[in-house]
Amino acid sequence: MSHRNRRSNLQSSRRCVIYSTMEADADKHSADRHYADAYYPSLLAEDVANGLLPSRRHRQPPYNVLWTPPDKEVEQLVARAIARPEDDYAGWHAYLSDSLEDFVHDCAHTVMLYEKAIYEIVYWSDPETDRAVEFQLRLITSGSVKWMNGKPFQHLPQSVARRCDVESPIELNSADLLIVVPPQYVRDSFSQMLETIARADAMKRIMSALHQSETSPRATLNPSELRHSEFLTVARATREIGWNARGLIEEYFDTFYLVERQIRFEKFRAQLRASILSALNEGLACAGRRIGFSGQITLEGISSFADIEQIETKFFSGEVSAQEVIAAFQ
Repeated sequence: MSHRNRRSNLQSSRRCVIYSTMEADADKHSADRHYADAYYPSLLAEDVANGLLPSRRHRQPPYNVLWTPPDKEVEQLVARAIARPEDDYAGWHAYLSDSLEDFVHDCAHTVMLYEKAIYEIVYWSDPETDRAVEFQLRLITSGSVKWMNGKPFQHLPQSVARRCDVESPIELNSADLLIVVPPQYVRDSFSQMLETIARADAMKRIMSALHQSETSPRATLNPSELRHSEFLTVARATREIGWNARGLIEEYFDTFYLVERQIRFEKFRAQLRASILSALNEGLACAGRRIGFSGQITLEGISSFADIEQIETKFFSGEVSAQEVIAAFQ
């Protein structure tokens, strides 16, 4: 039975309106700053999100996704709840590992482009008893949630409000929101990092246009110097998280420093994964209190922040080579 058929006779608690970020961009009141259309932020988001949990669909990975304490019925309930909404066909999301892989990827990608990911915990209740029996995590359109007097409201573009025939803003229930943000140690500098690498991309396009223009002072524009400045800007801005920009900065640094950055990047990814899992388990605990279940998702056998720190220590002490470190993260 598909999600839609399973919930067709149930009442939904959903307050948020789901719409595309393109519609949000058209309205100055609903769209926060984001970097989805910028080259370097998009590359960074992909590199962080892809493989944050290795895919179980194509090979057997060296880790397990567990629901603890074990309860198959609850595990399938949770798997349905965190599945992508479009995955609405029978049987697929009986597998918690597949649902979690997609959730972690999509959540990380959203955080990296919009600085946060906000979900509404939507409950599905039996209309006769008013008892919640199902739930679902719905990603709210990025940038649409604002807090006023300590309360969350979703601000809709005028076109969306008219189409959905609703008043904007919509007051949301803070108890039903799950919010994921970057790890604590980068939170203060996160916005500046994204803004800087987005600006590096913009500068590249502007300089390229000037260079191609017949009226531009071509003699003053040195493509090699522009590229050098661009790549170093990206390298400096992402130094704290260690992103190597898919090798674009490699010609400017030695191997030792590049491997050091790679370790830093893997530590950041491990902490972001832990942040997402922690926030998700908090949301599942809220849903469990409402529906009547308990437990949490745990990962077994995947590299933790502590594991990566051990690799870092061995690298700095000379116990492992740069090649061994690189191989460990492939």
